[in-house]
Amino acid sequence: DDFTVGICARLEECKGHDTFLAAAAILLQQKPQIPFRFLIVGEGSRRQELEKLATDLGIADYVTFTGFISDMAPIYHILHLNVNCSSGTETSCLAISEGMSVGLPTVASDYGGNVAMLGESDAGFLFPVGDAEALADAILKIAEDRGLEERMKVCARERYISHFTAEKMSREVQEVYEKMLK
Repeated sequence: DDFTVGICARLEECKGHDTFLAAAAILLQQKPQIPFRFLIVGEGSRRQELEKLATDLGIADYVTFTGFISDMAPIYHILHLNVNCSSGTETSCLAISEGMSVGLPTVASDYGGNVAMLGESDAGFLFPVGDAEALADAILKIAEDRGLEERMKVCARERYISHFTAEKMSREVQEVYEKMLK
């Protein structure tokens, strides 16, 4: 019955896990009646530092560090919400498109390609890079409105099909090469 929120990314500075954990702390303090569970999927140089941060924030019992997982399908199917907190390196985030492929709503930072990935769709919300309160607010909107979550699921799947399938993306790359060759 948990409302499970996940971030799937290398545990590196540019991926914004600090913002994710700060938002988790805000949510757990402000809305203890909502059974939140936070998953951090991935491995990287900051794992121990982030585990310590979760402990220091008093939220370690609500946060699971899974490590690297090669088959993400089961993870995406237990999440209610996919989060991306990047502040660097994003052109098109694989975790966002993978989540959308199974109809997973997204809350993403307004950095780089995240803006284009969500576009004008209702597949999720954008928040300002590093703004834990805005991230917490966006998560809470979805957690408190299961109808909104269901509508976003449909929109996420539609967005994936219309923009991010392998066929669609390879066709667009081919078109770029054809234009360059002319």
